Amino acid sequence: MWEEALWRGALLARLRGAYGATGAVLISSVGFAAVHFYAIPDGWAGVALTGLFAVGAATLSLYLRGRIWAGVGAHIVADFVLLGYLLRLW
Repeated sequence: MWEEALWRGALLARLRGAYGATGAVLISSVGFAAVHFYAIPDGWAGVALTGLFAVGAATLSLYLRGRIWAGVGAHIVADFVLLGYLLRLW
C-alpha cells in the first residue's frame, strides 16, 4: 500500500536519521493520524485510533529494520475490519 511505503518506508527512515527512533515514530504517527481526520471513523476519535495504529506500525517497521510488509498486512486487516463495520457484517 502506498501509505505504508510513504509513512513507514521513506518518511520514517528519514525522520529516524534526524530525530532518532522515538522522534521518528511520534512525528510520522501524528502526521499519518492527522491526514485521516476525515476517514472512518472521522473526527478526533478517528485521529486517536489511527494514531495508535500508526505508532504500532512504525514501531514494528523499525523492529523489522525498515521492512514494511507487516505494517502493510496490518493495514489491510484494519481496512477490512472497517469495511465490515460499514457494511454491518459484524
